[in-house]
Amino acid sequence: MSLLTVRALVRSLGQRRLLAIDELCLSAGESCVLTGANGSGKSTLLRILAGIDAPDAGTGCFDGRPFGWSPYPDWLRKQVTYVHQQPYVFHSSVIDNVAYGLRARGVPRAERARPERARRVEEALSWARLHHLLDSPPARLSGGEKQRLALARAWVLRPRTDRQPRRRLPAADHRAAAHFRRCGDDSDHRLPRPRRH
Repeated sequence: MSLLTVRALVRSLGQRRLLAIDELCLSAGESCVLTGANGSGKSTLLRILAGIDAPDAGTGCFDGRPFGWSPYPDWLRKQVTYVHQQPYVFHSSVIDNVAYGLRARGVPRAERARPERARRVEEALSWARLHHLLDSPPARLSGGEKQRLALARAWVLRPRTDRQPRRRLPAADHRAAAHFRRCGDDSDHRLPRPRRH
């Protein structure tokens, strides 16, 4: 069964058609690669799926539940995460950046209680291989570490879909991002070279 299905999705800017998708179905646990030339609508599609932008037309269904984009439903916003290619990080610390994801998403206070929050944040930092940097200021992180920090901030929310921009991540970090075993995608202009066995 499809976790996310969209049909007849259209987005235009004036006379220019940015996106036209007859049907897109994504299953839970599936990873997919979204490719295309510059301006072909990859980012537009991802922004629409995450509720950042709205289509001109189209229907959506998430886990058997129909939804619309205007307004984008709060229950769906808690299931879909969009990680920007150039992630924004706060100046405080790595651990505070990850913990912020819970607060910003409106996770109930009881669920953010210290032991549970600390455990989830530590799991996210470990998953992203940033646990040794938890008290470090993000300004000292490399570009790849900032990407992993943004992915950890999304991972701590346990979303069922996630946009995983990995174009600028080193090969070792691609493996970490690949462990996002939910319905993820990689908006990239190029495909990785096949590995020889």
